This record gives sequence, C-alpha cells and structure tokens, in this order.
Amino acid sequence: MKKNWSWYLLFFLFMGILIGGASAYFYQAAGKDLSTIYLISKQVTFWLLWFVMYQPVYVLTHKINQTKYSQKFRLGLQISASLVIVFFHYVFYFLLWYYTIIPGLGLSKEYGPPIPIFLVNIPDTMVLSFIIYGAIVLARYVSNYYKKYKEEELKSIQTAEKLAQAELRALKMQLHPHFLFNTLHAISALMHKDIIIAEKMINRLSELLRYSLKNTGQQLVSLRQELEFLELYLEIEKVRFQGRLKVNLHIDSRSLDAEVPHLILQPLVENALKHGIAPQAKGGIITITAQQVKETLLLKVYDNGKSMTATHFAHLKEGIGLENTRLRLHQLYDNKHKFQVDNCQGKGFEVSIDIPLKILQVNEYQSINS
Repeated sequence: MKKNWSWYLLFFLFMGILIGGASAYFYQAAGKDLSTIYLISKQVTFWLLWFVMYQPVYVLTHKINQTKYSQKFRLGLQISASLVIVFFHYVFYFLLWYYTIIPGLGLSKEYGPPIPIFLVNIPDTMVLSFIIYGAIVLARYVSNYYKKYKEEELKSIQTAEKLAQAELRALKMQLHPHFLFNTLHAISALMHKDIIIAEKMINRLSELLRYSLKNTGQQLVSLRQELEFLELYLEIEKVRFQGRLKVNLHIDSRSLDAEVPHLILQPLVENALKHGIAPQAKGGIITITAQQVKETLLLKVYDNGKSMTATHFAHLKEGIGLENTRLRLHQLYDNKHKFQVDNCQGKGFEVSIDIPLKILQVNEYQSINS
C-alpha cells in the first residue's frame, strides 16, 4: 500500500511540475513575465491537494455505486458530490495560494483584494478540477467492472487446477487507465492553446463516464456498442497523438448487431498504439475490421508499425493484455473460437479473433441495456 501511495504522490507532484513548467513556457512565449518558480509552486499546490482528496473521492464513488437507488439518482448524487468537493478544493487551493505562495515569493503588491481574484479564477481552475474528479470516478467504475468480471470468471471455473490458475491471473490482472491520465495531461496543455479542442476532449471524457456507468459489470454487448466506446477512446487518442494517428474502420454492416465480449477491442487497440504507433516519429495507421464469415464473426486489429524481433514478439504475446484476452475468449467460447497474433512480414502487427456468430434480437438488446 505504501508503495502504491508513493507512486500516486509522485504522479500528482510530477503533473504539478509539468503543467507549471508548461505554463511558464507559454507565458514567456506570449511575452508575459511571470516567475517560473511561482507558476510551478501554484500548480504543485493545486495537484497535491487533489492527491489528498483522491482517496475520499474514490471511496465516496464506491459508496454511491453500492446504494440501491436508481442509476439516474446515483448520477445525481455523483454530480452533487462533485460540485461540493470541487468547490472546497478550490477554496483550500485559493487560501494556500493567496496567503502562502504569493507572500512567500514577495508578490503581494502585484495582487489586489482576495475576493475579486477568488471570483475571477473560478472558471479556469474548476474546469480542470471537474476533469480530475471525473477521471477519478471513471477509474473507480472501470476498476469495479474488472472486479466483477474477475468474480464471474472465478465462478465459471470447474476444476481446482483451473481455479488456481485463474486466481493467479486475476491477481496479476490490473486495470491501468493510462489514457485517462494522458488525456488529462493533453487537456491541461490544450487549455493554453486551443480551448475548443480542449472542450471536445472534456465532452469525450464525459461520454466515456456515461458509457462506463451504463455498462458496469456487463460481459457481452453488441458490436455496435463496442465500436461506440472504441470510437470515443480513439477520438481522445487522436488528439493526444497530434495528427500522428490514422484509423481505418472496415465494418460489415451485417455484423453490427453481433454479440461480442465487452471491451474486447480496446485493449488490442491500446496494444497497437503502444507497440506499433507510438515508437514511430511519423505515427502510423490502425485498421480495424469486422465481418461475417459463414457462421463466425471475424475481428481484426492491424497496425503498420515496424516489424518486431522474434524475442520482442514472443515477449509481447505473453503480455498480460493479450493473455487476458486469450483467457476471456476461452472462458466464453471454450474451443469454439480462434485467437491469433501475427508479426506481419516486413511491417505491422495483427491480432485476429474468430468467434461464433450470434445476432442479438430486440429482447436481448433490452436485457443488455437494462
């Protein structure tokens, strides 16, 4: 636990230093003379206060999710809680900033009375705070989904040997929503350059949160739903990659109502981004295909990154992400599926999934969405 909290502390401290340094750079580029130490101190204070409030928000989200109220009522509670917590965070942050940082750096003469400054800084500061709050809440719901998935997986295993293996894998399986924190960093940077794009990313984060609330604990969804979530994720990643990422979707319209495991594509795309696109300065292309082949549904994720060495490829195939996907498919479909990972000759990396085709009917849609 101590090690985990140390990493959290380092992350929030790093974000404060990073954004403070970035702010200093942008102000200097704009010809504004503001102390780098002042800007970094201001941001470090802001982010360290969120480190202090991280665990209370995380626990509160869990408590709200455990209530027996309707989904709309729980969402209302969450929004109300966010308003209160974000406001109190801003109050504490402002008090530390105005009465500690400013006097400590000898800048008191440059600022007027506290109340006007307090009111003027509310919009910019609280927008970022709502984003951070949303990221914490989303992390909690996604983590809760994987916890429920692990419990269902353990129940489905029949033999003691399989149970022991699944428990070992479940202990190793952890959700690391890197894209949430990367998105948060990207939004923070964009706030200084392009507020319109920053607002779009905020909207995408909100949609991801709504999707997570709606589908918490769901094992199977339609391909249409899976692609909707994937497109939200990819829109955020496209902004983060700043023009270095192109995505091609080749989806057979007949397959949109086919049943697929929930969140089966996102880990594969994240894997392609990490190992295929990110290492290339010029970026690359990810191609996602879905088509009916007789009585099966064929899904493919391909990236045109550089070819891997045999050692690197073998290590990648044994990674937790692909291994977890392989285990999920086995538990859901036993031997009635195919899961193949290919290091394409010359260039690229491809993962293909072949599962039994099941077209969802109206009543099954209602069951999934209820």
